[in-house]
Amino acid sequence: MGCTGGRSVATIRVTRTGERSAPPGVRLTAIVALFAGVIILETMWTSAEILLPLIGTSFHVGVAQLGFVVAGFPIGYAATSLPSGLAVMRWGHRTTLATGLLVMGLAGLASIAATSSVEIAGLRIAAGAGGGLFFAPSMAFQAELLPPRLRSLVLGLFVSTGYGFGGALGFVLGATWGPSFGWALVFGLVSSLAIATAVVCAVFLPALHHPDAPERPAPGASPVGRVLRSRSVWGLSLGFAGVSMAAAVGLDFVSTFLHDVHPNWGISLAGLLGSVALLGTIPGSLLGTWVSERGTDRRVVGALLGVAFGAVAVAIPFLDQIELVVQFAILGLLAGATLPVFFAMPSNFREVDGGGSAAAMGFLETSHVSFQAVAAPLFALGVVWSGYTWTWVGFGVLAIATLPALAWVIPNRRVRSTA
Repeated sequence: MGCTGGRSVATIRVTRTGERSAPPGVRLTAIVALFAGVIILETMWTSAEILLPLIGTSFHVGVAQLGFVVAGFPIGYAATSLPSGLAVMRWGHRTTLATGLLVMGLAGLASIAATSSVEIAGLRIAAGAGGGLFFAPSMAFQAELLPPRLRSLVLGLFVSTGYGFGGALGFVLGATWGPSFGWALVFGLVSSLAIATAVVCAVFLPALHHPDAPERPAPGASPVGRVLRSRSVWGLSLGFAGVSMAAAVGLDFVSTFLHDVHPNWGISLAGLLGSVALLGTIPGSLLGTWVSERGTDRRVVGALLGVAFGAVAVAIPFLDQIELVVQFAILGLLAGATLPVFFAMPSNFREVDGGGSAAAMGFLETSHVSFQAVAAPLFALGVVWSGYTWTWVGFGVLAIATLPALAWVIPNRRVRSTA
């Protein structure tokens, strides 16, 4: 145990052989705190999406301008996800991720006083930047904390719990409280929870210590440099780009789609659809974990899931209310199943050795969210030019079109030596 600022802080020692020395209770506390953080992150992300019609009415703007409000959070998120790996190397996991949550919460509170959609978009960029500082260090922390047999399961649950429970919570809060109390109250509540969670992480998260790590890396040995030169990392990022973009717009614009095309269906249905899809990612992640651990090439598993996702997404504009609920549940299940596949693949890459896990996770999350940020204004412009139907169809096709890039990824059956 170490001591910082007058309080006891558990230190987890991680050696090159993978041995970790920390009481089981410390590990559990750390994981619970990180899960709480990712739930709040996703709640802040999705609560704004379901509130888009209310924001548009408040500032008298249409779907084209709201597309930039949607894009703000992922733009900021993508901008800091990769640099968060460098921040971890300088300040450590705990300081980096707690700072990220604090920035996210403060930016969210400031958006309450916004006087235009442009100001909200700018503050959403700042909030997203805080989210990016939190997510990759959290993933890397758990990847180093957990034994190999638990990594795929816990990391898959970590992401899907954030997307599923946290994302659904954002939709529910926005759909139920937004019309009655206004979008500003929802923003304020979620932002306050983010600040409180930052304090919890700063106080209770243990420190990671690498006694085997050299004080100065050898020239050219930068983990970020190795990741950026990796064909496998780039192939993985590009392969799932279409699925990321289609999944994002499915949630981002379901409320405006129903508001503009089916105004008699109400915002509550949009909240239900988003919640069903996001909650579906939780059982989906368990399915994806089970499949990805069966010894099958994860590239094949990911490609099959991506084709199924794209085929289902194409049908969005042609269904009635009940069919949409079922379809969004299936989309959530398929999206959730891709998460363990996506985040487990780098465990086979030699580029993550020697402290590169945070850089790899940061790069993948940067690319994942960057594609989502690009998708939002593209979808909005597509709606203006050709309407919702052809825009939905186009993004469903895009989910399938990028999958061939997975051929660049090293097969998971060719596992690197741990000796």
